[in-house]
Amino acid sequence: MTAEAIRDAQAEPKPPIKPSALLREQNYGSGEGKRWDSRRIPGLSLDEHFERGIYPVLRGRCERFPGGESLDDLAARANDTIDQILLPHVWDEDNYEAHVAVVSHGLFLAELITALVRQDPAQQTIQPRDFRGMKNTAWTRVRVTAQKSAPGEKPSCKEKLMPLVVQVTNINNSDHLSSLKRQRGGIGSSAHDSRQKDIRGFFKAGAGRTHSQEKNSG
Repeated sequence: MTAEAIRDAQAEPKPPIKPSALLREQNYGSGEGKRWDSRRIPGLSLDEHFERGIYPVLRGRCERFPGGESLDDLAARANDTIDQILLPHVWDEDNYEAHVAVVSHGLFLAELITALVRQDPAQQTIQPRDFRGMKNTAWTRVRVTAQKSAPGEKPSCKEKLMPLVVQVTNINNSDHLSSLKRQRGGIGSSAHDSRQKDIRGFFKAGAGRTHSQEKNSG
Protein backbone atom coordinates (compact mmCIF):
# COMPACT_ATOMS: atom_id res chain seq x y z
CA MET A 1 0.00 0.00 0.00
CA THR A 2 1.52 3.31 -1.10
CA ALA A 3 0.27 5.22 1.93
CA GLU A 4 1.92 2.73 4.27
CA ALA A 5 5.22 2.96 2.38
CA ILE A 6 5.17 6.75 2.68
CA ARG A 7 4.36 6.61 6.39
CA ASP A 8 7.04 4.02 7.12
CA ALA A 9 9.67 6.27 5.52
CA GLN A 10 8.91 9.15 7.90
CA ALA A 11 10.68 9.95 11.15
CA GLU A 12 9.04 9.31 14.49
CA PRO A 13 6.39 10.10 15.49
CA LYS A 14 4.95 8.70 12.28
CA PRO A 15 1.82 10.35 10.87
CA PRO A 16 -1.48 8.47 10.98
CA ILE A 17 -3.16 7.02 7.89
CA LYS A 18 -6.79 8.06 7.48
CA PRO A 19 -8.56 6.10 4.72
CA SER A 20 -11.51 7.81 3.06
CA ALA A 21 -13.95 6.69 0.37
CA LEU A 22 -13.73 10.24 -0.98
CA LEU A 23 -10.27 9.42 -2.34
CA ARG A 24 -11.27 6.46 -4.51
CA GLU A 25 -10.72 6.49 -8.26
CA GLN A 26 -13.54 7.31 -10.69
CA ASN A 27 -16.41 4.85 -10.40
CA TYR A 28 -17.26 3.34 -13.80
CA GLY A 29 -20.39 1.58 -12.57
CA SER A 30 -21.58 -1.15 -14.93
CA GLY A 31 -18.76 -0.23 -17.31
CA GLU A 32 -16.15 -1.52 -14.87
CA GLY A 33 -14.23 -4.37 -16.47
CA LYS A 34 -16.15 -4.10 -19.73
CA ARG A 35 -14.60 -3.63 -23.15
CA TRP A 36 -15.05 -0.05 -24.29
CA ASP A 37 -15.86 0.69 -27.91
CA SER A 38 -14.32 3.74 -29.55
CA ARG A 39 -17.17 3.95 -32.08
CA ARG A 40 -20.89 4.49 -31.60
CA ILE A 41 -23.75 3.13 -33.66
CA PRO A 42 -25.36 6.01 -35.58
CA GLY A 43 -28.89 6.78 -34.45
CA LEU A 44 -28.53 5.16 -31.02
CA SER A 45 -28.51 7.16 -27.82
CA LEU A 46 -25.91 6.45 -25.16
CA ASP A 47 -28.50 4.68 -23.01
CA GLU A 48 -29.53 2.51 -25.96
CA HIS A 49 -25.91 1.45 -26.37
CA PHE A 50 -25.85 0.40 -22.73
CA GLU A 51 -29.09 -1.56 -23.16
CA ARG A 52 -27.37 -3.58 -25.89
CA GLY A 53 -24.36 -4.23 -23.69
CA ILE A 54 -22.21 -1.78 -25.66
CA TYR A 55 -20.00 0.59 -23.68
CA PRO A 56 -18.72 3.44 -25.85
CA VAL A 57 -15.81 5.57 -24.69
CA LEU A 58 -17.30 8.41 -22.66
CA ARG A 59 -17.19 11.89 -24.14
CA GLY A 60 -17.07 15.22 -22.38
CA ARG A 61 -17.48 15.76 -18.67
CA CYS A 62 -21.13 14.80 -18.21
CA GLU A 63 -21.39 11.28 -19.63
CA ARG A 64 -21.27 8.33 -17.25
CA PHE A 65 -21.83 4.59 -17.30
CA PRO A 66 -24.92 3.33 -15.45
CA GLY A 67 -24.25 3.50 -11.73
CA GLY A 68 -20.95 5.29 -12.31
CA GLU A 69 -19.49 8.78 -12.15
CA SER A 70 -18.91 11.40 -14.80
CA LEU A 71 -15.89 13.69 -14.68
CA ASP A 72 -18.16 16.39 -13.27
CA ASP A 73 -19.19 13.96 -10.52
CA LEU A 74 -15.52 13.32 -9.86
CA ALA A 75 -14.87 17.06 -9.61
CA ALA A 76 -17.73 17.43 -7.12
CA ARG A 77 -16.20 14.66 -4.99
CA ALA A 78 -12.84 16.42 -5.22
CA ASN A 79 -14.43 19.57 -3.81
CA ASP A 80 -15.94 17.52 -0.97
CA THR A 81 -12.46 16.15 -0.29
CA ILE A 82 -11.05 19.66 -0.05
CA ASP A 83 -13.79 20.82 2.31
CA GLN A 84 -13.80 17.74 4.54
CA ILE A 85 -10.17 16.61 4.53
CA LEU A 86 -7.75 19.28 3.31
CA LEU A 87 -9.04 22.71 4.37
CA PRO A 88 -9.33 21.74 8.05
CA HIS A 89 -5.53 21.40 7.99
CA VAL A 90 -5.16 24.85 6.41
CA TRP A 91 -7.20 26.42 9.20
CA ASP A 92 -5.69 24.37 12.03
CA GLU A 93 -4.13 27.07 14.21
CA ASP A 94 -2.21 24.47 16.24
CA ASN A 95 -0.50 22.97 13.20
CA TYR A 96 -0.19 25.78 10.69
CA GLU A 97 2.80 24.25 8.86
CA ALA A 98 1.07 20.90 8.30
CA HIS A 99 2.12 18.57 5.50
CA VAL A 100 -0.63 16.30 4.17
CA ALA A 101 0.04 13.44 1.74
CA VAL A 102 -2.99 12.42 -0.33
CA VAL A 103 -2.74 8.99 -1.94
CA SER A 104 -5.17 8.16 -4.73
CA HIS A 105 -5.30 7.45 -8.47
CA GLY A 106 -4.63 9.48 -11.59
CA LEU A 107 -8.04 10.70 -12.76
CA PHE A 108 -9.20 11.64 -9.28
CA LEU A 109 -5.89 13.31 -8.41
CA ALA A 110 -6.10 15.45 -11.56
CA GLU A 111 -9.55 16.66 -10.51
CA LEU A 112 -8.46 17.14 -6.90
CA ILE A 113 -5.38 19.20 -7.74
CA THR A 114 -7.41 21.30 -10.17
CA ALA A 115 -10.12 21.97 -7.60
CA LEU A 116 -7.50 22.85 -4.99
CA VAL A 117 -5.65 25.25 -7.29
CA ARG A 118 -8.96 26.91 -8.17
CA GLN A 119 -9.34 27.87 -4.52
CA ASP A 120 -6.99 30.67 -5.57
CA PRO A 121 -9.06 33.35 -7.39
CA ALA A 122 -6.09 34.10 -9.64
CA GLN A 123 -6.01 30.56 -11.06
CA GLN A 124 -9.51 29.88 -12.31
CA THR A 125 -8.42 28.83 -15.81
CA ILE A 126 -6.46 25.77 -14.68
CA GLN A 127 -7.78 22.52 -16.18
CA PRO A 128 -7.62 18.85 -15.07
CA ARG A 129 -5.73 17.96 -18.25
CA ASP A 130 -2.81 19.99 -16.85
CA PHE A 131 -2.33 17.30 -14.19
CA ARG A 132 -3.19 14.07 -16.01
CA GLY A 133 -0.73 11.38 -17.02
CA MET A 134 1.09 11.04 -13.71
CA LYS A 135 3.46 8.08 -13.44
CA ASN A 136 2.90 5.36 -10.86
CA THR A 137 3.93 6.66 -7.40
CA ALA A 138 4.85 10.07 -8.90
CA TRP A 139 3.84 13.04 -6.79
CA THR A 140 2.68 16.61 -7.22
CA ARG A 141 3.19 19.17 -4.46
CA VAL A 142 0.76 22.02 -3.77
CA ARG A 143 1.36 24.79 -1.23
CA VAL A 144 -1.76 26.42 0.23
CA THR A 145 -1.67 29.55 2.39
CA ALA A 146 -4.21 32.06 3.64
CA GLN A 147 -4.12 35.19 1.46
CA LYS A 148 -3.97 37.69 4.31
CA SER A 149 -1.48 35.88 6.50
CA ALA A 150 2.01 37.28 6.81
CA PRO A 151 4.89 34.78 6.45
CA GLY A 152 5.01 32.58 9.55
CA GLU A 153 1.77 34.03 10.91
CA LYS A 154 -1.19 31.79 11.71
CA PRO A 155 -4.49 32.53 9.94
CA SER A 156 -7.14 34.12 12.12
CA CYS A 157 -10.73 32.91 12.30
CA LYS A 158 -11.80 35.83 10.13
CA GLU A 159 -9.33 34.81 7.43
CA LYS A 160 -11.03 31.44 7.06
CA LEU A 161 -13.53 33.25 4.86
CA MET A 162 -10.79 34.79 2.73
CA PRO A 163 -9.45 33.38 -0.57
CA LEU A 164 -6.40 31.18 -0.53
CA VAL A 165 -3.07 31.49 -2.30
CA VAL A 166 -2.25 28.19 -4.02
CA GLN A 167 1.08 27.37 -5.62
CA VAL A 168 1.98 24.16 -7.48
CA THR A 169 5.68 23.66 -6.75
CA ASN A 170 6.24 20.19 -8.24
CA ILE A 171 4.39 18.21 -10.91
CA ASN A 172 4.58 14.48 -11.67
CA ASN A 173 7.88 14.06 -9.84
CA SER A 174 9.28 10.53 -10.09
CA ASP A 175 12.93 11.10 -9.19
CA HIS A 176 12.58 8.46 -6.46
CA LEU A 177 12.28 5.82 -9.21
CA SER A 178 15.52 6.75 -11.00
CA SER A 179 17.58 4.19 -9.06
CA LEU A 180 14.96 1.44 -9.18
CA LYS A 181 16.37 -1.88 -10.38
CA ARG A 182 14.04 -4.34 -12.05
CA GLN A 183 14.27 -7.83 -10.63
CA ARG A 184 15.36 -10.28 -13.30
CA GLY A 185 13.26 -13.34 -13.89
CA GLY A 186 10.11 -11.85 -12.38
CA ILE A 187 8.90 -11.55 -8.83
CA GLY A 188 9.31 -14.73 -6.85
CA SER A 189 11.63 -16.47 -9.31
CA SER A 190 14.90 -14.83 -8.27
CA ALA A 191 16.92 -14.96 -5.10
CA HIS A 192 16.83 -11.98 -2.79
CA ASP A 193 19.26 -9.25 -3.85
CA SER A 194 20.37 -7.14 -0.88
CA ARG A 195 21.55 -4.42 -3.28
CA GLN A 196 17.99 -3.72 -4.40
CA LYS A 197 16.32 -0.91 -2.49
CA ASP A 198 13.19 -1.35 -0.43
CA ILE A 199 10.22 0.56 -1.86
CA ARG A 200 9.87 2.52 1.38
CA GLY A 201 13.19 4.18 0.66
CA PHE A 202 11.76 5.73 -2.51
CA PHE A 203 9.39 7.92 -0.52
CA LYS A 204 11.88 9.62 1.78
CA ALA A 205 12.08 13.37 1.50
CA GLY A 206 14.39 14.76 -1.15
CA ALA A 207 14.80 17.49 -3.69
CA GLY A 208 12.50 17.40 -6.70
CA ARG A 209 11.89 19.19 -9.94
CA THR A 210 10.00 22.42 -9.64
CA HIS A 211 6.95 23.42 -11.65
CA SER A 212 9.01 25.77 -13.80
CA GLN A 213 11.62 23.08 -14.44
CA GLU A 214 8.90 20.66 -15.51
CA LYS A 215 7.43 23.17 -17.94
CA ASN A 216 10.80 23.98 -19.44
CA SER A 217 11.92 20.39 -19.82
CA GLY A 218 9.91 19.91 -23.03
